[in-house]
Amino acid sequence: MSRGAFTKEWWRLRDEAEASTSTRLRAEEEDLLLLVEAENFAQELEERLRVEVEVSELKAEEGERLRFEAEELVAQEEEEERRLRVEAEATRLRVEEEVR
Repeated sequence: MSRGAFTKEWWRLRDEAEASTSTRLRAEEEDLLLLVEAENFAQELEERLRVEVEVSELKAEEGERLRFEAEELVAQEEEEERRLRVEAEATRLRVEEEVR
């Protein structure tokens, strides 16, 4: 092989290797970008899920608090009704006593 043919072949192989390396590097870069996007998406989903769980827990706590307050109000109303019945009965008895 002549020196010119050898040099020409060497440059061809070098260009081919460089192109192959460049293509491989671009593919690796695309893969890395996809991995970064997937990781970002996973983190976003994880954050959304965390927020949804937190909101659900807060709603459950609020519901429990409201249920407790409602039960307290019902108990207070029942106590007030008993007090008023006793008072009404006492008044009725006092009136009957005064009438006699």
